[in-house]
Amino acid sequence: MIIGLTGYSRSGKGTVADVLARERGFRRVAFADPLRDTLFALDPYLGPCEGFRLGDVVRHWGWEEAKGLAEVRRALQALGDGCRWAFGPDVLIGRVVAAIRDDLGSDWVVPDVCMPAEVTELRSLGATIWRVTRPGTGPANGHRTETALDGAKYDALVENDAGTEALGHRVLELCDISRESRPSTGYEHQPTS
Repeated sequence: MIIGLTGYSRSGKGTVADVLARERGFRRVAFADPLRDTLFALDPYLGPCEGFRLGDVVRHWGWEEAKGLAEVRRALQALGDGCRWAFGPDVLIGRVVAAIRDDLGSDWVVPDVCMPAEVTELRSLGATIWRVTRPGTGPANGHRTETALDGAKYDALVENDAGTEALGHRVLELCDISRESRPSTGYEHQPTS
């Protein structure tokens, strides 16, 4: 089973992926993994956090909290745009697809689906797409990756509106339902109406 997660920043996609990994053994791979690795290796100074380098912030707070800083998010997005411009629009997609294809026997979760081409490629592998929502969240900034999937079709809605424990129960229930309803020959996407 392959699950792609979409939703706004801070909606709970990372938490959903953590639950699937911890409770159901899903392997986790993200389109942004190489961007985070590259940015961490570059270790730039962060404008709003004068005197701090990215590595200091990530080591102290972790990536999830670091991404909450506007300058860190901007740097990741700019690096992604630069990679797509220099190496082609699918440069980040190929690594995720290769990882999944190398181990189709495993369950996978991709917690950072934000572009239509990513959805298309994941669906070609039989993935289901879950939209994670949380009251009070919206686009973190005006970058295209924040809103490119607004209005897009998804297979399931995960509402993160009652705390982490309730979210975990919803995710596990949805995972079990999705697994039971999957054809034994492999999931084939049926268009969502």
